[in-house]
Amino acid sequence: MCVAHRPPVMQMLLVLSLLTPGRGLTNNSSTTGNACGNMTVHVCVNTTGNACGNTTVNVCSNITVKVYNLIHNPNMKQEYARALVAGFNASVNSTMTAERLPGGVKLEVVYVSPGSKGAMTPDVVLEDLKKEKESSHNYSTLPVMLGPVGDVTAEHLLPVLRQRNIVAFAPFTGSSKIRVWHKNLYFITASPTAELLALLRYAVTQLRLERLGFMYLQGVSFGDEEYRLTVNALSNIGRGLCGLFTVKSSLTARADKGEFEAAWKKFAETRPQGVIVFGSPLHDTKEFLKRMQTEEGMKKVHLLLPSVLQLITEDTYKETVGVTTRRGKSPIYVSGTNPLAKDTNYKAIKRFREDMQNYLKKEPAGKHHSIQQHHHDHNDIDGEFMVYGWLAGEVLKEALGNPVWLKDRKTFMDSLYKQRRYMIDDLVIGDFGGECEGMAREHGAACECNQGGTVVYMNRIEDGHRLFPLKDGSLMLASSRCYRDMPQLYAPLSGVYVSLENNAIATRATAAFTDGASALTGRGQLGHGDRFFLHRLTSPAGGAVRALEKEMSERAVTAVFGVVNDAMLSMSNVVFIDPVTLSPRPKVARRNVLYLSPTLEQQLFVIAKNAATQGSDAVSALIRSKDAAGIQEMVRKVAKVFNMPLDTTVTLRDSDRVSGRLPPDGDVLLIGLAASDIEPLASHLDNHPGVRVFVPFFDFALLYDNITSAFKGRPGAERLLFATNLPHWAEGNAMSETVRGFHRAVPDKSKWTPLALLGFATGRAIQSLLSRMGEVTSETLVNSIFTQSVITADDMQYGPFSEKCDTWDAASYLNMEDCVVNYGAVRIALWSVARVFDPSLPCVAEAATPSIIYEERGFLGLTDGQLTGVLNGALFILVLAIAGSALMLSKIFQDARDNRRAPKEPTDPVTLIFTDIESSTALWAAHPTLMPDAVEAHHQLIRSLIVRYGCYEVKTVGDSFMIACRSPLAAVQLAGDLQRCFLHHDWGTTALDDSYHEFELQKAEAGGYEPPTAHLDPCVYRELWNGLRVRIGIHTELCDIRLDEVTKGYDYYGCTSNIAARTEHVANGGQVLLTRAAYYSLSTAEREQVSVTSLGEATLRDVPDPVEIYQLEAVPGREFAALRLEHELDEGEQDISSSATDSIRNE
Repeated sequence: MCVAHRPPVMQMLLVLSLLTPGRGLTNNSSTTGNACGNMTVHVCVNTTGNACGNTTVNVCSNITVKVYNLIHNPNMKQEYARALVAGFNASVNSTMTAERLPGGVKLEVVYVSPGSKGAMTPDVVLEDLKKEKESSHNYSTLPVMLGPVGDVTAEHLLPVLRQRNIVAFAPFTGSSKIRVWHKNLYFITASPTAELLALLRYAVTQLRLERLGFMYLQGVSFGDEEYRLTVNALSNIGRGLCGLFTVKSSLTARADKGEFEAAWKKFAETRPQGVIVFGSPLHDTKEFLKRMQTEEGMKKVHLLLPSVLQLITEDTYKETVGVTTRRGKSPIYVSGTNPLAKDTNYKAIKRFREDMQNYLKKEPAGKHHSIQQHHHDHNDIDGEFMVYGWLAGEVLKEALGNPVWLKDRKTFMDSLYKQRRYMIDDLVIGDFGGECEGMAREHGAACECNQGGTVVYMNRIEDGHRLFPLKDGSLMLASSRCYRDMPQLYAPLSGVYVSLENNAIATRATAAFTDGASALTGRGQLGHGDRFFLHRLTSPAGGAVRALEKEMSERAVTAVFGVVNDAMLSMSNVVFIDPVTLSPRPKVARRNVLYLSPTLEQQLFVIAKNAATQGSDAVSALIRSKDAAGIQEMVRKVAKVFNMPLDTTVTLRDSDRVSGRLPPDGDVLLIGLAASDIEPLASHLDNHPGVRVFVPFFDFALLYDNITSAFKGRPGAERLLFATNLPHWAEGNAMSETVRGFHRAVPDKSKWTPLALLGFATGRAIQSLLSRMGEVTSETLVNSIFTQSVITADDMQYGPFSEKCDTWDAASYLNMEDCVVNYGAVRIALWSVARVFDPSLPCVAEAATPSIIYEERGFLGLTDGQLTGVLNGALFILVLAIAGSALMLSKIFQDARDNRRAPKEPTDPVTLIFTDIESSTALWAAHPTLMPDAVEAHHQLIRSLIVRYGCYEVKTVGDSFMIACRSPLAAVQLAGDLQRCFLHHDWGTTALDDSYHEFELQKAEAGGYEPPTAHLDPCVYRELWNGLRVRIGIHTELCDIRLDEVTKGYDYYGCTSNIAARTEHVANGGQVLLTRAAYYSLSTAEREQVSVTSLGEATLRDVPDPVEIYQLEAVPGREFAALRLEHELDEGEQDISSSATDSIRNE
């Protein structure tokens, strides 16, 4: 129907007339045996070659797009094939089709009858294609394929597709073998590899299974690659399969019965908790599923299936329904590549349902299909196939959207890979891309990518065909990744929080905490942001311990978060991260309990300091707690530190009220606030302006709603005080990065509460921690916290956590447990409740980190009072004490030089540590009276660490140490702890830091030097630097080991000592450098415990070849000047390597 050139208005009128019902759209159902209604669009437009109309170019070409329907496979039930095709027909018959197709396009669906054996063979397809030839005339044919179904079928058809330049749209396949770069196969769904990853992720992060099995069949090109990928993925997270079921099978015959039975028996003995079933949908896979659901020992095992196995799940269910009803049934989870037909959370699904309803009304069940109205609402698997077919139709219509692309088959095929992305309402399919040039891939292009699905959905199967979406199981992949490699699954942290059913306060607190924490749990986008997971465990308060023990026996539990009771905290086999206690209590001094919020002890120090500063004469205490005696003793000790007498201390029972017990003036510690106390407390503060009341943070947070309701607008709000390390949770336009992130993650302002922010901040701390961890277990989590020591997340900081002493003294050496620091809150401020309502109000006391030191200790850690008692009791005890102290000092030095600790085996590598104080000569000149004590503390700290890590003091020269360790990890940990111990040691002066500032500024004035610390904000500086700065170098290698006949100690000669010494020499003060040899002497698991930065290769003096250097991040946040590669020995600096033996002084 070509027409001569017409004015544009006439052309538009012609197009509109052709698109009217009965003219532009025609339904042709003349083909036989198909389930398709055919639709054609006939539009022809003549255009001019230029805007002036001087030249007429006739490009009026009618194009017939023939869609060959290959949706058929003997292993696919006919109802599934009909459902898929019905979905496709609903798309191409929708009212929007004419709007999307360009003019001159005729779309025709052709049903290809399968061969005699029901297979879609190349010969069958060629028979239908042999009459189709490309034409250079105006009327041409563009063939495309819908399907095919099955990996083998797709593989066999590839030569035909390549030969004819034909594209197969939406092939339905199941394994990874066919999912490689083929321009002729246009997949619209995520790959089987992505489905496998989703199944693995669901098994380890949601089901938290510790014993996972795998099933596949050999000899059918299905599952082999997925098995290999599973083994590798689990290995990367420190896991493995507990069992494997596999037998030789084929597409036409079952496995040998004896082989099947033997494999089944062996597999059943592994007692898996879950099995990933990646067998081809054949008889043997079906038999395996039947046994998993009927045999007694397997009835509770979780089955995880890829979407292709939905082809057999309904039949398997029907065949086992009698047995599973009697014995119970295995829970079944299946991955999916498109949303369910009933999931109207998607706009695309809402439009699908409209198109489907219209199509089934127009083409009722009978001639072309047997699908009844609303069938997709009653059979979810059929509905899922309908959605798949509908999406295929939508993608095809978009692909045909530009007539320029339809010039010929090659042009059309090439157009499909020009970074194509299809937006089907709120569903995204793509990007599809061809061969790339230059840096296109690195800049985000999709290259050699013929698959567009980026989302995998997870569903639970009920009754064989009912599917229920599992939102936590969805997996989202980057569109540009495609076939580059399998995305990495990182080891998850499986957290649990306990909802105590019969405690209203606990229930509200748990809900608030999880409002914040759950905003950071994994959302299926992989990477380090997809590693933190929280799972709810419901229990009565009295049964929480039993519930936790049961949970731990069945599923992986890394740590417990949120609200806990005293019984739970008594468990030593569970890790608790920042437990929110329902009543005040002293901290639990065990390494499995780690505090991020201020402990009660820390809060008391902040409160007492403020009370003393304000000139308070005395403090009263009201204590309601099961551990009232312990808290009372703590209050007494803290008050003594600040020379504040305790006026009265009253222990309250749960039924006691504060009315009548509050003083008319002065400061009051109210520890153990009850809901019934709040209104009387508010009234008392209103009526007695001379009273200030301090409450613990968790008392305030647990009763937040009650307190804000009672105190809003009342003057007493200014004098109800609490201590916290959190920023303001409800401050608009907050400067705090943590609060801004919290508000973005939790936009509902009604949920901006202290416990919600606490949950969010805890989640951010865990995410920061996990970014430096590999394998994650309860033990590796605790080890990582103590190894990393300081945790920084946004503007929040926690630590240092330490299992060692921050300062050296004989008493701590005798009792190491007293030196374990399992709390990390810093920058603790004192707030009034008035500031809760108005963030612009200042804190009552600005943020500070209290030093928990009660009294100065004398010999052997005795306090002054204890020492006085000893003196008054008997003089000889004092003599013994002095002797004991001297003995202890001697013992520690001897332990550091204990030859039993020395590496002696000449065939074993030795890790050598060299240390030196930066600018020691200048410091001695500037501070001759301070340096003797500073160097003595320096020696004591280092020697205590040598003993603690089982290393050996080889020698000292002035203020330099040479240390030998058998274990590279011990050496690295010693060096890291040395920097942290020096940072937190009380040097008794700031003069050393002032000098380092001055040295840097002097060097900067000389030019070419940027001071790394001199211009830091004082608050930042105090968090990173303090006192003497020690540089450290570490190297591992074989040594020439000799016993010195004079000193009777061991020494280490050769290149190892020289390289270690030169490594230390190029370091800056406060910096720890490792050679490549030292770093890679650590095992893979050990390297995951330490954080390093590669500094590249360095040329060291007297070392022939460049050495690769790594910087240990001992104190995160420290920045250093460039390595001192051009530095020569300063006057007064000494070489301690064993080649310079004449300068060695053995102490």
